[in-house]
Amino acid sequence: MDVEDISQYAIKQSESYWPDQIEAFTIKIKMKKFYYEGEGLSGFINNEWRGLGIKSVIDKRIGYSSGMINKISDIKKIVEKSIKMARVSPKDKDFESLPPPTQISGSITDIFDKNMIYLDEEEIIKEASFLLNKAKEADIKITCGQVKLIQFEFNVMNSLGVNFSHKATNVFIFFQAMKERGEGIVKAYSTTFRNINWDVLWQELYRRAKNASEAERIKGSHTVEVIIDPIDLSGLFSSYLRAANGEFIYQKRSPWINKLNEKVASESLTIIDDGRMPGGLMSALADDEGVPTKKKIIINRGILESYYFDYYTARALDGEPTGNGFRRDTDIEDAHTKIARSNLSNVEILHGNKDKSELIEEIDFGLYIDKFSKPIIRNISGDFSLEIRNSFLIKNGEIINPISHVLLVGNIYDIMNKITGIGKEPEMQCNFKLPAMRFENLKLIGL
Repeated sequence: MDVEDISQYAIKQSESYWPDQIEAFTIKIKMKKFYYEGEGLSGFINNEWRGLGIKSVIDKRIGYSSGMINKISDIKKIVEKSIKMARVSPKDKDFESLPPPTQISGSITDIFDKNMIYLDEEEIIKEASFLLNKAKEADIKITCGQVKLIQFEFNVMNSLGVNFSHKATNVFIFFQAMKERGEGIVKAYSTTFRNINWDVLWQELYRRAKNASEAERIKGSHTVEVIIDPIDLSGLFSSYLRAANGEFIYQKRSPWINKLNEKVASESLTIIDDGRMPGGLMSALADDEGVPTKKKIIINRGILESYYFDYYTARALDGEPTGNGFRRDTDIEDAHTKIARSNLSNVEILHGNKDKSELIEEIDFGLYIDKFSKPIIRNISGDFSLEIRNSFLIKNGEIINPISHVLLVGNIYDIMNKITGIGKEPEMQCNFKLPAMRFENLKLIGL
């Protein structure tokens, strides 16, 4: 059975239980995953599976159940469990309805490579071996690595008439390396394996590991200008934009409640959520509820212009759905186990007019941050204390030496009002397309 057949069969099975409404989400995934450690391949997985998630509604009571589909009887079991959960769940007073059917049209380029998942394993291993061989020659130790290729197809169908299918391919590459005491990390995302530039990945991995091994410490507290590289700037923006998430607005956990058309960032900042971006990891003609996606401006020259919603939060807040109801994110393997919620699709930070060298040349004293240890930001307050893994000291417009063991302390909502420069060379980092950015008056604390 294909994904649409499974969804249709599940909804048909539910009819004997008389739910008010029911939704089926079926996904089929083919995956090849290669694990690396030291000088070579340490493991390989070639797998294929189908998953089903069922959302049942009975008198405003909602039940959700999911599981893997290996045989027809699995579908019935998942439906029955969802119905049972709905019958014992408390009423949700804000639930109005599942999405009604809406006309979906258009096309998106560069999101599906029909040949990728059938690439010969030896060809993929050979490509990755370029990086491993370079590391060996440079006396760089690969501590861990992963190459993951995924082809997926999903269908979402409900009893109101929604019926939407989508297929795409994703590639994720990660390598971590050590040189003496210095650590380097590279990541790459794409919708096709042929777009991966292994030479660029190697150069970045080597540069980061080498610089980290030569890093010095700085002492005390300093207020400086900081440039943040796209590799971790995407993580900061992911946290920042939760304030525009319809679910956070609905739960009254956002500092941007009733802030539409007000200034929330520097005038130079414009942020777009584009569910149909060519080559976007989250691109589709509709979201995971079957609501059409679209291109929307969240922040326009510093002004908060819109929130983003799934269908539930949009109706609960008397708003319009924006096509941002997602079960899946860029890690799609368990998408069927989740209820659709408000989430970003593909995010573009509009680039500026300066290259990285110009951003650096205009700094008297500051830091260029390549990588944080793990960027964590408090959801509501926006406060952060981020340990910097890879960075460079800048003096009089020149990079002086690598720096480590330093904290960047501040508030994410505050620093977005301190932007002094935006690069002109955007990069794809996961589902974010963004350039390097420079901020003034940030606090560094040496450890």
